[in-house]
Amino acid sequence: MAPDLQGEFLSNGAMHVKTNPGPVHFFYQDLPRDEAEKWSALLKPSSVFGSRSPIPYAADVDIPTTYLICSQDNTMPVLSQKRFVDEHRAKGSVITAEVIDSGHSPFLSQVETTGDCIRRVAGEHVPSTLVPY
Repeated sequence: MAPDLQGEFLSNGAMHVKTNPGPVHFFYQDLPRDEAEKWSALLKPSSVFGSRSPIPYAADVDIPTTYLICSQDNTMPVLSQKRFVDEHRAKGSVITAEVIDSGHSPFLSQVETTGDCIRRVAGEHVPSTLVPY
């Protein structure tokens, strides 16, 4: 079983990854080691308030949304990602979801495929190689 992502909470409400095996494992495991370490070194603590505060309005109810389900994500398991999409769809959100064979950061490991997805969302006719969900 993979370790759960945990963080160290700082007094200002920020969090940074402290769980071994660390950010390379959780965010960049599908990148070459030197590149993964480069990106890990650039990480800054992240505010926990956004993920723990009530959301009075979810824009995806009114604005169609696209979600890439990352099949190799060590941060958020695939079942959790699919549950997120399903819960939002059940509330009336229009979400197009596609499964990408990537870790947590497809914009780094699958640059062209992620770019093609963005181009499709922007209205360009770009064939998809991804599996719809």
